[in-house]
Amino acid sequence: MKFIDSLSFLFRQPKIVLIPIFLDVLLTLLVTTGALWGFTIFDSFEITIGNPIQPFQPTGTYPIWIPQISDLKVPAGFIHATLDYNVALSLIITAAFFVIKSFFISGYLGSLKSVLTEEETMIFHEGRYYFKRFFLLHILFAIIMLVLTLLGSLIGPFVIVLFLLTIPYILTPYVVVLEDCGITEALGESKNLVQQHFWFLLRFALLLMFITFLLTLSLQTLPKSAIYIIILIVYSFISSAAILTVMGRLYEKGEEEATKELNGKIHLPFLLACYFVLFSLPLLGANLAKGEYLMFLDFSEKQTFEGLSFRSANGYILDDTFPTYEWLNDEKIKIELSLPSLKDEPDKISGTGTVGIVAPTNSGKHEMKNVDFIYKLHKSTINDVTYYRNSQQESISLLNWESDIPQPAVTIMVNNEGNDVFFYLAEPVHPQDGVFGFQQTETYFDVNETGQIFLPIRNDTNMYSYPYYWFSTELTKEKVSSFLESKNNYSGFHLNDPGFQVASLIREGSYQTIIRLAPNLTEQNIQHNLDEWSTRWEGFFEDQYGNLSLAEYLTYASKSATYEGLESHLTTENGEEYYERILSFPTTELKVRYSVNEEGQFEELYIIEEQ
Repeated sequence: MKFIDSLSFLFRQPKIVLIPIFLDVLLTLLVTTGALWGFTIFDSFEITIGNPIQPFQPTGTYPIWIPQISDLKVPAGFIHATLDYNVALSLIITAAFFVIKSFFISGYLGSLKSVLTEEETMIFHEGRYYFKRFFLLHILFAIIMLVLTLLGSLIGPFVIVLFLLTIPYILTPYVVVLEDCGITEALGESKNLVQQHFWFLLRFALLLMFITFLLTLSLQTLPKSAIYIIILIVYSFISSAAILTVMGRLYEKGEEEATKELNGKIHLPFLLACYFVLFSLPLLGANLAKGEYLMFLDFSEKQTFEGLSFRSANGYILDDTFPTYEWLNDEKIKIELSLPSLKDEPDKISGTGTVGIVAPTNSGKHEMKNVDFIYKLHKSTINDVTYYRNSQQESISLLNWESDIPQPAVTIMVNNEGNDVFFYLAEPVHPQDGVFGFQQTETYFDVNETGQIFLPIRNDTNMYSYPYYWFSTELTKEKVSSFLESKNNYSGFHLNDPGFQVASLIREGSYQTIIRLAPNLTEQNIQHNLDEWSTRWEGFFEDQYGNLSLAEYLTYASKSATYEGLESHLTTENGEEYYERILSFPTTELKVRYSVNEEGQFEELYIIEEQ
């Protein structure tokens, strides 16, 4: 039987192709659901289950047992597979999938045999008949692959030599159904058949690898859902035709008889029904892979937190040692979170949520959007205070991320007995870094010594970067002020421009940090009057900020992050040149006046209140 004849037959009798498609969709359902319910699938054949490290790329392959999209590096799901899984539950689910897979491989290869023998048969009948043998054979090959994987970690590329030793037995699954024999006999016969048809098998394998390489190469620029659907349909047809061709060669059917079989009767209603299912299953699988349905599997009550966002503005930014932020107070910035009780301080918490965020686009504009996600956080402690955050090895999964910007990684922290939630999106990844991949979760913030206030430890100066988010059951001016004070206490003294640093601290109302910086200026031989203000600051900020609302206070604090808010002016007084930064407050103005020498080093820094 020629390859083109096999392909033509499957187009007219596609029911066999439904088997690998159904198996992949089932795997997608299990992998995606496991991300929420805490289990994974252990299967030595699905190397790229879940979220692969490498991006989708041109790949050539030849299926042995049954075609699966993982052969071409297409993941079973588009969200992050859980790394912190329940081992017992995972083993149970894996065992169940192993049984199902063995059954469908039996039915699949048995149905392909019936094409050659011209027998009318049912897929489920073939599955039952060969199940025991394929179940044991599946276990045997899984053990071999596991051993090769372990040896590969020890001897590296030399494991290829061991892999080549398994090639004489690659026809074993086909021999089991064609000869209707046991595993031991099939292993021996496979070795003989590989020797007999070696050059045919080699040429045919290279041909199929070339075809699949061209297929994957042509899909590089498509969305991941389209790649999933196209690969699932096209690869299932191509690979099934290839397996049927090889089995036909081994069965030694004459060409005329094979052609006669291809001209068998076609039942149009059944054919249309098969094609309806054939196209519906990949569409279902692509939607399952996104994980949006997981929101309906979380039946716990959700809490709503109002929020703020803030980020380093595209202005006069010093560096990571002294971050300043521009704040956004919008009623759409909020989060709904299924948060379990933290009273008993569980070791980990998980659930779903919906967050309103400011999403950037490639055009540089920003828009508000609601994003669903699933999360898993682990318990941490500092000074006997408990808080929760996701680990660096496991990222939060966004379920309905639809943007021209690739999906980012997410970091979440819950503290203050569940009253505060901090949320951060990493910088967008570029397509070449991973179409299906996700950026490695990094540490973008920590907590202070109280465990109640988080500390951003990364100053992101990309003007289109994502902001930080702070959600709370009660957001007040006092809480934001405490956050800024804590942030500044962990910031370094900036030698290059203490004038900007002092002006920013005044904008934020962080006078305790100004008092702490005064000795540093003295050590650098910079003349200043900060000590004179040490007793005035508390009363000054009470007068200026005390009666402001949170939104009004944030308007002033945001000016610490922008060039326009702290623009310096050159002035001359008594023949001396000075730089001034004028800071406007509700009822007064302050000037931060400083001078620099010819080497650019600061000599003087004074705070002057306009009368």
